[in-house]
Amino acid sequence: EQWGITIYGDYDVDGICATSIMLETLRDLGAQHVRPYIPSRHEEGYGLNADAIELLAKESRLLLTVDCGI
Repeated sequence: EQWGITIYGDYDVDGICATSIMLETLRDLGAQHVRPYIPSRHEEGYGLNADAIELLAKESRLLLTVDCGI
């Protein structure tokens, strides 16, 4: 299934909350193909991960970031 929007959030508490708030807001606005992505801290480290972005770009038309330190 093709996802229209992926929300890339940080793995900490405020990142998970920000991801959840963005997900619910987009769904409330009528977005249908939205999914969250929370990286593994131990496997992917802090911030945006180039490998994850490359993978998500194949599956999403829009990548939103929340609480990623940029």
